[in-house]
Amino acid sequence: MGKPQITVRLSPSLLVELNQHIEPTDTSKTDVVVSVIAKELVCANLVLLSQRMAEVERMVEELLVKLILILKAELLEGVVKCQKNISLKISAMVLV
Repeated sequence: MGKPQITVRLSPSLLVELNQHIEPTDTSKTDVVVSVIAKELVCANLVLLSQRMAEVERMVEELLVKLILILKAELLEGVVKCQKNISLKISAMVLV
């Protein structure tokens, strides 16, 4: 069984461009069209990948901000506990 085929309709000016392109390069119209389609699909995949990466980077940044806020809150809570413990120890020392 042969390779699947498609039919492509081109404007006359695009056909002229295609013919002018293949003459000096000694490639077939099929090779040029297949190459262009493959490049377009790869580029589309790269664009999708870069969009996904941008979304992941945004999500990571949001998570880092949340983590920093949580750590600051825990640190502040720890400082307050330490201050209370120190105050209690000082009060116990004064009572003795």
